Amino acid sequence: MKAAVWKEKGRFDIEEVPVPEPAAGEVLIQIAYCGVCGTDIHRACTHGEIEPGVVIGHEYCGSVAAVGAGVTGWKEGDRVVCASGIEETGAAAAAAARTPGPRFTPRMVARTGKPGTLHQGGFAEYKRIRAANIVAVPDSVDDFTAALIEPCAVAVHANERAAVGPRDRVAILGLGPIGLLVAQVAKANGALQVYGADPSPVRRQAALDLGIDAVFDPRATDSVDAFVAATGGGPEVVIDCAAAPRTLDQALTAVRSDGRVVLVGISWDPVTAAPLEWIGRNVELRCMYAYSRAHCRRAMELIGAGAIGAPAMIRPEWTFPIDSIQQAFAQSLQAALVKAVIRL
Repeated sequence: MKAAVWKEKGRFDIEEVPVPEPAAGEVLIQIAYCGVCGTDIHRACTHGEIEPGVVIGHEYCGSVAAVGAGVTGWKEGDRVVCASGIEETGAAAAAAARTPGPRFTPRMVARTGKPGTLHQGGFAEYKRIRAANIVAVPDSVDDFTAALIEPCAVAVHANERAAVGPRDRVAILGLGPIGLLVAQVAKANGALQVYGADPSPVRRQAALDLGIDAVFDPRATDSVDAFVAATGGGPEVVIDCAAAPRTLDQALTAVRSDGRVVLVGISWDPVTAAPLEWIGRNVELRCMYAYSRAHCRRAMELIGAGAIGAPAMIRPEWTFPIDSIQQAFAQSLQAALVKAVIRL
């Protein structure tokens, strides 16, 4: 099979490697599509937080090609999506947090995952995965659109952490794929208004196409001033999906008194913040990571119901064969597209 093997910062090699075989409790997935995540771009192109020889990619969907010993409930041909985020939220998550374990997941540090191993990513024609870490794709979602389920589950979790409700004005810093999905889920949750800021004209246009109330170019307009003016004092919720050096402080500064800020974007470098600007307003800062299977199922519902505008986010011209993965990452790094998807 073909696999995109990371060699050094900014470079993948396409290699022919053996098709893996599922062990007990695992299934083998034939990958159809795998989206390029922002964390993939940081790991592969800017910070190189990967060991040479690793295959990355976690936004994948496909079909079951084989099942390992002891696996029930799955058969060859079943359409599935990766759902290997966190186990669950609420009490289950709290109980898990009290159990000693590794501080960082393999998905975060991405230093494991040689071709054919269990933790290999989805930029390959086949992938092993634990049967417990997949979810069936409904008939209402086609294979191509299913590539949005995993990142949409992140957006569902972000909105849950932000407790977005019908009376909230929501501002989003960073209108990449996650920011755009967060905006759409907020709309589906009944948010009164949704605003966004991003320097990419392609992504700002996508935001307008998706029905975001107003978008701003942070290179031309101060995001804090824009959000405060648009909402008459600041939004109730600000979600930082950019994780640029200044955006966390901007989010905390822009939010209304007693408002909520949720940090979604992962910054790989130190960020700055000036508490004097926001601590006196009783601002609440929350963080989030990944998603649960419940978030994944909600994402499927939203996508299947048409609440997520997939055509504005993933397009045939932004879809690349695995042999062109280098081009996909280069265009993603330049924000020349909304979301790159690798076609296997």
